[in-house]
Amino acid sequence: STRGEFLYTLNITDVLTGWVALGGMKGRGQQGTVRALQAARAEVPFPLRGIDSDNDSAFINAHLLRYCGQHQITFTRCRPYVKNDQCHIEQKNWTVVRGFIGYKRLESDAELALLEQAQRLIATYHNFFWPIARLLSKERHGARLRRRYDEAKTPYQRLLACDGALSADQEQSITTRFRALNPAELLRQITRLVDELQGLA
Repeated sequence: STRGEFLYTLNITDVLTGWVALGGMKGRGQQGTVRALQAARAEVPFPLRGIDSDNDSAFINAHLLRYCGQHQITFTRCRPYVKNDQCHIEQKNWTVVRGFIGYKRLESDAELALLEQAQRLIATYHNFFWPIARLLSKERHGARLRRRYDEAKTPYQRLLACDGALSADQEQSITTRFRALNPAELLRQITRLVDELQGLA
């Protein structure tokens, strides 16, 4: 049911590296969107220079426009009525959000707290341990379509390969963070939080 107020997820995906940051919000209010964006920005290890949002009223509003102006963030939107114009987000909404969290309706503050905890761990697992092969080209030969992909790399590896994206201190910090992570333990924590969340739902 879409009656009343319930929880939504906010997904930030960097197009170049595939780095993901996730946030949660109650309802689709303008201020809640800005709060979720601020929380998600804190999880991104490089400066946020631009946002290309969809045409939802949660994004196309005075609060977010003012926030972007205050933080020197370029704010653009996708083309109206163009299907799959946000393909990077749509892909991550399935693999990173729905694949873990599912489709149950969540609505309480307790569920929001659990959702945010789980999403932080899910984003960490994705960014450091989830290799992605990026499409380089498509060629059509008659009825056949041949796709060429690059070597699969995690968003963390792609970020380190970007010259000038991180300062030396930032690179050292993110490398130290990576070395302290245990992917198996991360998945165990994610599973525990998601099970608890599903129980509340």
